[in-house]
Amino acid sequence: MRVTVVGAGVIGLTCAVRLLEEGHRVDVLARDLPLETTSAVAAAIWYPYRAFPFDHVLAWSARSYDVFAGLAGVDGAGVTMRGGIELFAARQDEPWWRSAVPALDHVPPPAGYGDGFGQLWVHDTRRNTLTLLFESPSRTVLELPDNLCISPRKCALLCEDGPVENFLRGVTPDGKIFDFAFNAIAGRQQEEFAGSTFTPDGKVLFVNIQASSGLTFAIWGPWKRGVL
Repeated sequence: MRVTVVGAGVIGLTCAVRLLEEGHRVDVLARDLPLETTSAVAAAIWYPYRAFPFDHVLAWSARSYDVFAGLAGVDGAGVTMRGGIELFAARQDEPWWRSAVPALDHVPPPAGYGDGFGQLWVHDTRRNTLTLLFESPSRTVLELPDNLCISPRKCALLCEDGPVENFLRGVTPDGKIFDFAFNAIAGRQQEEFAGSTFTPDGKVLFVNIQASSGLTFAIWGPWKRGVL
């Protein structure tokens, strides 16, 4: 059979190689060369996808898992098997793809999960541990943060999304919290901070006010005078 594969990213090339191994004639049609595609610079996480028909997709997922597990043992393949933890607000039934991922396990929720006005957890992917670094004792200390970034000095900068007033709060690697900025815009204190990020050189912090009339702030240091 003659097959044309569209795209020279990791998915297109993988399909082409597999088809060639099965004895088909394969042509690859692509706008960009492999080293100019997103696949050359971006990592990806594999996960069984929900599509029809379920029995076919489940079989494909099981086969994919086996192949990825084998490639993880090949030097230079670019595949790494990592453990991960997925959190849910309530107990979940077994996922429909359970049989395709034999290493799936259930872990009990850590102590304190889901309590208080905000928490910061540290997920160590090498040790496969989840540790509570900070838990807010009241809304005046930390209230409902929903996104963050990590500063050049490894502090977490949390963006609050509270109903009354909102801060940017920092948390040091040893779990100490501090106030960094307060939304003092008259009549808009309830609007949340969002999208904080440092430039690659660590000199400028960008952060947004998320609202119908959004704002973006660029904040320069001097960062050496503080813990961020």
